[in-house]
Amino acid sequence: MPRQPRIDIEGALYHVLNRGIRKERIFRKSCDYLEFIDCLRKAREKYSFSLYCYVLMPNHFHILVERGQDSLSEIMKSVSIRYAVNYNRRYGRSGHLFQSRFQSIICDRESYFLQLVRYIHRNPVRAGLCSHPSGWKWSSYGNYTGCDGGLQVDTEQVLKALSTGQGTPAEDFRDFIEMDEDPDPEKVYPASGVPVAGDETFKAVVLKEKKLRRKTPESLRLPIYELADRFCRIYGVSSQELRSRGGKRRVSRGRAIFCYIASVCCGHKAVDIAQFLNNDHSAVSHAVSRIRKEDPRELIGGILRKI
Repeated sequence: MPRQPRIDIEGALYHVLNRGIRKERIFRKSCDYLEFIDCLRKAREKYSFSLYCYVLMPNHFHILVERGQDSLSEIMKSVSIRYAVNYNRRYGRSGHLFQSRFQSIICDRESYFLQLVRYIHRNPVRAGLCSHPSGWKWSSYGNYTGCDGGLQVDTEQVLKALSTGQGTPAEDFRDFIEMDEDPDPEKVYPASGVPVAGDETFKAVVLKEKKLRRKTPESLRLPIYELADRFCRIYGVSSQELRSRGGKRRVSRGRAIFCYIASVCCGHKAVDIAQFLNNDHSAVSHAVSRIRKEDPRELIGGILRKI
């Protein structure tokens, strides 16, 4: 039976994991963990993605990433192949190191983002490898608590979301991680066969977007300047308003809708949209994510028909 195509959406949040073939170890010594971290570091230098947290376990790993303009498959292929080649060479082995292609679960940011940050950092505790997340060296826990985490991760969004205004960011993070409850495993690992963690509405939106991306009409694949010109006429804003930062609420919302149409419906890369709008790549990705949470068909259907 052929493999199902991956749901690979720019700006989406992914819980990525993989384990060793036959559940064998993929990390034997400290140098192996450091090697994998270096592979992630090199991928960050080459590809566009945000890395929010990670944990490396003896026979598997978890990472939480937000996809940028580069495909998730391209990013993980770079990490996995580089690491497997070096690992096999180091230990004189051959053949597959990982049991399969990596698993990627697209997650509802609003419901799962912080829960996954806790779940991933508490993995070593659940596995009995340590009594507290701080006792496991091979994770991003140290990045959030002021210690050397070994690899730069994007902590700002997590710390901002956890801020209580009473303690330091590190204290707020530690208090959150030390909470007793963990997410329901059935929610972290969807049992339906569809690699989407979220409610039925979120799943429906993701699957519709996947279908929309595959079936984008040729007539909608417009140069970004022409697309913007048509959008401004239909939506009722000027090109200057569209390409400026801030502005009235309606203008700001129109800019987010334009980002979604340009990215999802017309296939433009976030970096190109950002350059056109005089904005940054992350702002475009978050704008697309905001529109994705609603029902894009209802929101943009009329605009698309006129374009």
